[in-house]
Amino acid sequence: PCLLGKAFQDAMKEAFISCGFKESTGKAGTDFKRTISIASIVPVSFGEAGYSQHLAQTSGLSRVNVITQQNVLHDWHCDVQVNALESAFPKQTIIELFNMAGTFIGVGSRRGEGYGRFHVTEVK
Repeated sequence: PCLLGKAFQDAMKEAFISCGFKESTGKAGTDFKRTISIASIVPVSFGEAGYSQHLAQTSGLSRVNVITQQNVLHDWHCDVQVNALESAFPKQTIIELFNMAGTFIGVGSRRGEGYGRFHVTEVK
């Protein structure tokens, strides 16, 4: 399985904005999209796979509750390569943003329910 690098980039951008910064602050400021890039595909390893089920409402006029099922990967880990403009984002700032994104935002479709959380374990 793989995750899209864009998921990590979006989580970092959301953490950046949550800190009170704007996504783009013009020519003299920091433009997050142009100063940080992450590989497009991030391979994932995991210890155990499972699934979770919950009720979800369909859209439209005849809203009906249906049971949905989604895969859940336990003990997952991956190597994410982050490229950043050092003058805009020093290495320690990138690590802090990445940890904040993992702690409070996460990646994946169920991140709002607490899935997809991550943290930095090693920096190369």
